[in-house]
Amino acid sequence: MIAFAQANSQSFILPTKIVDSLIFEVKKGRQCDSLQQAQFNEIKKLGDDLLANGKIITLQKTENKQLSDIIITFQEEKALLEEKFVLKVEDLKTKIKHLWIGILSEGVVIILLILII
Repeated sequence: MIAFAQANSQSFILPTKIVDSLIFEVKKGRQCDSLQQAQFNEIKKLGDDLLANGKIITLQKTENKQLSDIIITFQEEKALLEEKFVLKVEDLKTKIKHLWIGILSEGVVIILLILII
C-alpha cells in the first residue's frame, strides 16, 4: 500500500519597497563592475602599448604619489561600498523578519477568532 502526500504551497509577494531596493542594489553593483572592467581594460591597453613600443617610463615622485593616492582612494571607496551593501542586506533581512512576524501574529489572531466564534 503506497501513501501519496500532496503539499500545498503558498506564494508570498515581497513589498514593492523591498523589491525596488533589491533592484537598485543589483543595478549599482553592475555599474561598479562595468566601471571596474572598463578601467582594467584601459590600463591593460596602455600597458600593452608601452610594452609594444619598448618604451621605458620613469615616474617622478609626484606622479608615483598620485597613483598611490588613486589606488588607496579606490580601495577605500570599494570597502565603503561593500560595507554599505552588507548593511542594506542586513536591513532587508530585518524587514523581512518583521514582516513574517506580522504575518504569523495575524494568522494566530485569525485562528483565535475562528476558535472563539
